[in-house]
Amino acid sequence: RNNKNDVKSWLPAGYEETTTYKWYRQRFESDMFVLVSWEGCTLDDERLPFIVRKLVPPEPEKDPNGTYILHRQPGSNAPAQADEEPRFFTRGMTGQDLLTELVEKQGLEPQEALERLKGFVVGPDGKQTCLVLTVNQELEPVWEKELAEGKHKGKKFLHAVVDKIYQTAEQECAIPREAIHMGGPPVDNASIDREGEKTLMRLAGVSAALGLFMSWWCLRSLGLTAMVFTTALWSAGLSMAAVWFSGVQMNAILMTMPSLVYVAATSGAIHLANYYRDTVRQHGLEGAVDKTVRAAWLPLALATGTTAVGLASMCITELVPIRLFGIYSAIGVVISFVVLMTYTPSLLERSEEHTSELQSRQS
Repeated sequence: RNNKNDVKSWLPAGYEETTTYKWYRQRFESDMFVLVSWEGCTLDDERLPFIVRKLVPPEPEKDPNGTYILHRQPGSNAPAQADEEPRFFTRGMTGQDLLTELVEKQGLEPQEALERLKGFVVGPDGKQTCLVLTVNQELEPVWEKELAEGKHKGKKFLHAVVDKIYQTAEQECAIPREAIHMGGPPVDNASIDREGEKTLMRLAGVSAALGLFMSWWCLRSLGLTAMVFTTALWSAGLSMAAVWFSGVQMNAILMTMPSLVYVAATSGAIHLANYYRDTVRQHGLEGAVDKTVRAAWLPLALATGTTAVGLASMCITELVPIRLFGIYSAIGVVISFVVLMTYTPSLLERSEEHTSELQSRQS
């Protein structure tokens, strides 16, 4: 839910380039923009000004006191509103707009103006162009606040910005989605968000299937396999909860951490189940769980500790996503050890009581 990938926040603080970038942004604020083009988007494409009008509606009128003048459709009893939809964009400019501005306001010849715009908003052929949309950054904090209140169907601001462009182009201009090409920071960040979430789902599916298969292959018991599986699920879930409670936002790299913890917990739970089986064979059911924990805790603690130290060593990197991945993966592995020493033995104890009860009934 809080997955956010802002590439600017990943920059190492100690780099000279990062310091220069921050200095520049403090003194020269820049707009967040999106470049939009499609197959056949040329300077004379009539869809360009039309899509600008759809995406950047005129500002509502204001009275002398600065209050919006609300309009109501004739014959409608619905409450008047200044804006029915969020204003995602504050400005839209086409390649033709820039070309006209250079010719009329700067006094350039049309061909000279065209040459200046090549490689910027006009393609090398002198025909292909794009639309530059300025994102309404004042809307983002309002949107995120409303999102936290459960509005907007869980869609984050930058995702809504990109989807609005696709929706308008498809519905209003009949431009196929696959023909649309976009660029700019909002598009980059939204794409990384979505790919990270897809990666999490793919990894989760593969890890779950692999964990179940390995558990069954090693244990050949539905009960023990279920114990191993739920132990791994609890460990992965608690590792994500640790990120939430610490106030850190998920990112595309950190999204792979739960799968790592799941696999580590699965391995540990299989080892514990095998220790339990050996204990039962050697000493019987009575007190088998306590004996298993006493025999297994040190080997599992050593394995967990060395894995956690190896993961935590990633903290030496200056790349923020890698550092967070190392920290929370190490925390997750330690959490999995705690679950192994508490939750799993509890399941085994309950299973032992159930087995003893069945044996007494049979006798």
